[in-house]
Amino acid sequence: MDMLESIKSAIEARFQALANDGRAFVDKVEEIVGLGNAAKELTDLESNLTSIVTDVLATPEQKVEQILHAVGKL
Repeated sequence: MDMLESIKSAIEARFQALANDGRAFVDKVEEIVGLGNAAKELTDLESNLTSIVTDVLATPEQKVEQILHAVGKL
């Protein structure tokens, strides 16, 4: 899950950059909303992947297939 942490850090860094940006708040809102949507999608994906990995009834092959579906590669 190191990749997810890296993405989270990038989102947080971008948010901080926006917060410190000299533009008016209304000019930043669209970007902030986009970051919020990205963070929610990431949280949902992380939760889904955790559920897949910890599923004791699924075979490794089933887990791989489920993960590929979750990340949109299948």
